[in-house]
Amino acid sequence: MNKGPVLIIINEEWEREIYTSIWEDLEYENSLKLFDNAEEALSFIAEEETRPFLIISDVKLPGINGYEFREKLLHDADLKCKTVPFIFRSTIDSEEAIERAHAAAANGYFVKGADINGMRKNITAIIEYWKLSRVPRG
Repeated sequence: MNKGPVLIIINEEWEREIYTSIWEDLEYENSLKLFDNAEEALSFIAEEETRPFLIISDVKLPGINGYEFREKLLHDADLKCKTVPFIFRSTIDSEEAIERAHAAAANGYFVKGADINGMRKNITAIIEYWKLSRVPRG
């Protein structure tokens, strides 16, 4: 399993606090890196030598939205993270949003739960799946 960090890009402070709490409870060995915008995440990925284990991004972000963030990762030779699983999490539950996410080569699209237990189940399912899945070492 890739020991790199899990990156979560979400612009809501309260959600970042919940993710931090959930992550501490789950005790995964991967570190958690939270960003409130895609630009910060892109800078981190460009500067960090360790490949992230997983990237989870909201669709609605200030500046570069989640779809644009994914496109930048796929089309920039220095930031190319095609072998890093990329997941969208959003409150938007529409066929158009899901199709757009998959057209951007997302590895999944999850609708956010309304409470902390739903968020915990969701994040646990995502992490456990990708811990078992194999991706190219790229």
